[in-house]
Amino acid sequence: MHIKIKLLCSFKRIFLFTFITHLGIAAAGEFDDLIGSEDSPVFTNAELELITDATGRFKKYYIPDEVTGGEPFWIDNERLAFSSRKYPGWAAKNNEPSRIISYNIKTGEVVDSGYRGILRCLNHLNDVLIHQMDQESRSFSSPEKYRWFAGKWGQPLEKIDYVPYTQIPTYLCRFVSNGPFIFGVPHHKLPPMSSKLTPLLPEHGALKETINVKDGEVTESAFLIAPDGKETWLKNKRLSHFQFSYQPWNESYFEAGPASIPPATIFPPGKIIMHYPPRIIKFWNQAQSGSTAGFLSRAGVLWSVQQGYSYWKKQGIFIEQGKRLIRIEAGNGRSDPRTSPNGCMIFVEIMRGDPYDLSQKNKSIIIDVCSGKNHDF
Repeated sequence: MHIKIKLLCSFKRIFLFTFITHLGIAAAGEFDDLIGSEDSPVFTNAELELITDATGRFKKYYIPDEVTGGEPFWIDNERLAFSSRKYPGWAAKNNEPSRIISYNIKTGEVVDSGYRGILRCLNHLNDVLIHQMDQESRSFSSPEKYRWFAGKWGQPLEKIDYVPYTQIPTYLCRFVSNGPFIFGVPHHKLPPMSSKLTPLLPEHGALKETINVKDGEVTESAFLIAPDGKETWLKNKRLSHFQFSYQPWNESYFEAGPASIPPATIFPPGKIIMHYPPRIIKFWNQAQSGSTAGFLSRAGVLWSVQQGYSYWKKQGIFIEQGKRLIRIEAGNGRSDPRTSPNGCMIFVEIMRGDPYDLSQKNKSIIIDVCSGKNHDF
């Protein structure tokens, strides 16, 4: 049995070296210092040269299990809003709609907003969109059958009609056309030039994605269209719609996505900053079947890292600061990080410990990523 294990480990090292060589990376020596770390279920000394494990460094707030909720949205930098089925003093009956509540992360105060149903959107301008259904336990019916309401947070909402074939950008909180379906269509069936528009805030214009087919060559591009109609080229690769949000703290839009499609920050004047994954993350993704998605905060790019089964102790939420990667929370991220308007408070749902242990429960945590800024990273 010991012989088999040694042979297996040797095979894994050979496989990793062969795999990296085929990628053209080993020749450049990008991962030479990390060879051997692919077998370790915990951080090796070589990995700790590139990361800092500091899960206790940042201020954290916890939403207790007695308060249950759906998708959260920030009202301000201290309060979250979400649809709830239970909080101290109240629990929904089977035929009773959810209550949309605010939760103060610092005081734990719960306030019933008076709204009922499912909170679908709440932005930095207090625009709100909700839907209701006859029975929430049967929530898999089509959205055409929902009752939709929109307005300003804290004010009476108006009933609106659902618009099919639309999306709901989180910065607009209204139905927006998906535009022509140009992606996924065989290129030979497209006209020579196809385009799709995604509106931004009115003062910022829109994003235009194009596919240009000429002489069998296909070119994808993304442009920013200012309110006056001026177009600014951003990049060739089409936009990732994994998560596209507005960031009030620096007046930009963030295009989140997996590490294989580097996230980007887009500024309305037409500037774009690509956020390429750190070297250690590329190594984990390739050597340990990891998966990583990038998000932004005022303190730096956040990387939500999930690892293969044997490497769950290396999972967590990491923040990129300077040349180091700081682990600020250990565990398996069960939701995308949600950043507060000032860019400092990060809501995340996390499962600590072995994610394959069925006794483990998710924890709703808010991390103040600006609270550790005075430390020497």
